[in-house]
Amino acid sequence: MPIIDMPGCTLTWAREDPGGQELPAPFAMPSSKLIAFQVFGDAGGSLLRPFAVVERRFADQRLPTMDYTSGVDINGHPALVTWNDAVGRGVVQWLTDDGSEAYLRSDSFTREDLMELARGLIARPADGPMPGFDLAPAAAQQWSILEEHHGPNTSAPSASSQCRFDDGRWFTVSVLGQRQLFRALAILDRSSSLGLAMRELADRNLLMVSSRPDVADLAGSTLALVRNATPDQWQAMTLYPRPEEMDVTKLPVDQQLVDALTDRFVADIDEIGSAVVRVLRDRVPADQQADTTFSVTGGFDLPSLVISQSTQDDSVIARRWLIWIDVGPQGTAGGFHVIAAYEAIVCRDTSVHPPDYRECP
Repeated sequence: MPIIDMPGCTLTWAREDPGGQELPAPFAMPSSKLIAFQVFGDAGGSLLRPFAVVERRFADQRLPTMDYTSGVDINGHPALVTWNDAVGRGVVQWLTDDGSEAYLRSDSFTREDLMELARGLIARPADGPMPGFDLAPAAAQQWSILEEHHGPNTSAPSASSQCRFDDGRWFTVSVLGQRQLFRALAILDRSSSLGLAMRELADRNLLMVSSRPDVADLAGSTLALVRNATPDQWQAMTLYPRPEEMDVTKLPVDQQLVDALTDRFVADIDEIGSAVVRVLRDRVPADQQADTTFSVTGGFDLPSLVISQSTQDDSVIARRWLIWIDVGPQGTAGGFHVIAAYEAIVCRDTSVHPPDYRECP
């Protein structure tokens, strides 16, 4: 249960994953057929050293749809190469003899290493149990296969939390379980512009701190500020929403709440939270008032608040409203007011759904 203990950085959300959950396709590249994944790296198995992930894709190949001119040859096939020298990350894509697509993405390689690994991959039979790649003898002297998997992308046990400063700067800390593919994809699927620092723990789990680009230089020193949360801290943080969980394109507007507040202008955003809670509390039946609590948490990048209401349903953590706030005409009463309110429920598995959802586990 990792948290960052940094002065001025307020603890916000926390999440824990027992592992085994199916995840979206890496790099936003889904496929209608199973993908063969492999992790190549140092024989010692550390992802703190240069490593690469290779996908072999048998459907929905991207390369044939791209308009590109290649001066690069990978074992007789033209290849598309993307390279960022500043961060040592690169991608090579090419089609193998049978038309499947190889997609190789590296971390902390040199460009020469990237090309050597690509040319050192020998495609296995496509109908085999693990239709990835073998290493040619010369490549096998430099790299090893750390893990390989043919199937859906699934999670390993992990725990993450975030803290945020009042000006919007943030740090996220994660402890990632020992599956190399899960950890490698978690590292590579992050923007190269974000700050990232890692350390291997005594139990061989991986501790990782990431940050907004403008505080990227502090990510390394923040590793020393990580400690374990108390059970009460962690429980409270699991109730705090992550920005991506409140997807307003999938949630209905609580128009009654908006109508009750839209003409009310106040001088302080906190007053908006108090006003919302008063309206919501009036909706609670009299026999449930004593057992119903509301909490108000700060919003995300836009001026906003999140209001959470405890629930009597054992399968639901809370009902939740995302309140968007704007600054209207200035006057003696102030200028902040509500412009939208989106309603959701949060199930015990922390998934977020529209308020009429009835299938929480």
